[in-house]
Amino acid sequence: MVRKLKRLIGIITQIAIWGVMAPFAIVFVVLMRVLRPWLLIRVGAIRSDRIGHFGIDPVVHLAEHILSKDTSSQLDLFWVPQKTCNAQWARMVRRNLHVYWWVRFVIPVNLKIPGGAGHHIVPAHSSVDLDGVINQTQSFFDFTDEENRRAEAWLKKRGWTEGAPFVCLLTRDYMYLEKGADKNWSYHDYRNTDIDAYLEAVRTLVSKGFWVVRMGKVMQKRLSFEHPHVIDYPFVPDQDDLLDIWLSAKCSVFISTGTGLDAISDAYLVPSVYVNAIPIGHMRSYANVVWVPKNLVWKKTGRELTLREHLHHNYVRSEEYEDAGIDIVDLTTDEIGTAVDEMTQRLAGSWQEAAADKKRQEQFWGILKAWPDFAKHHNWIHPQSRVGSHWLKHRGNDFFN
Repeated sequence: MVRKLKRLIGIITQIAIWGVMAPFAIVFVVLMRVLRPWLLIRVGAIRSDRIGHFGIDPVVHLAEHILSKDTSSQLDLFWVPQKTCNAQWARMVRRNLHVYWWVRFVIPVNLKIPGGAGHHIVPAHSSVDLDGVINQTQSFFDFTDEENRRAEAWLKKRGWTEGAPFVCLLTRDYMYLEKGADKNWSYHDYRNTDIDAYLEAVRTLVSKGFWVVRMGKVMQKRLSFEHPHVIDYPFVPDQDDLLDIWLSAKCSVFISTGTGLDAISDAYLVPSVYVNAIPIGHMRSYANVVWVPKNLVWKKTGRELTLREHLHHNYVRSEEYEDAGIDIVDLTTDEIGTAVDEMTQRLAGSWQEAAADKKRQEQFWGILKAWPDFAKHHNWIHPQSRVGSHWLKHRGNDFFN
């Protein structure tokens, strides 16, 4: 009875709010139409429930706006829901874009009145910088001096010294989307991986002078490697939404399995290593990335899928791989370590690429570009975007058949 009463009160409240706001929204929409010859006003919502979308879509919009021919004759207004996945990023979005609560009421009214499509902001490219506009504009959301001071103080409290390089590591596990919540996220299980497989990479990074911050708010398993320069962030008591964003934006390299928070690093043009990241057709070709997917194997024969078969079975749900008779095999510790080592050597300028490595990269891109869905996921290609050389080498020539 109490639940029904609360629901009824909520419905009555919404009706009352709309009763007040609907006349305003109608007048505003009419004004938009009248002003169109001189000023194009557009309205739209920013998805804010998942950081993969919330993290890069607003930055892509800002970059696209900067690249547009006449920014003075266009005004874009946004609504961001109060409940967001990261309060710090919400503050930064509001600082950089025109975000107002009342736009929520204008959006549906605009679409109801004829001519609304031209005033509606179509959502950005769903958590990717498809056209590479951030690289072209170098447009970022700046941190305030106070935010920089707070984040640096958090690191210094743990012994970090200013200027010391640090790497972020984020692996998806059973707890990433908090199973037991109001939605069943099990269809994402194919993206999970075991943090222990990354320990050798962590040890190597520390030996090279990097700090390593294992990212994530909630994780199932602790790092089993302790070191003064390793921070297991999911298990510290003083987490802060600012740190989620600042660390991802300021690190030297972001190592990820493809989780969502890596979108922040993409938005700040941080070099990335994507390991155990599938499907391969979704690789971040617009970024400076070394991408190494999980291995896919036919259940019946035990044969690894070729690249064309990878692309044909470019699935985003666990049950699709199962139904197709495909086993998903996580990368070995060695495969992960060599992918990370490749990126650190590239950044240091010491990476030596053999002619055979270059040829395999060319073969990979040739097949990917011939894929019928290529244009849906790739447009502007970053000159440093590549599949891990070691992984590609050990697939053998049959991989390209």
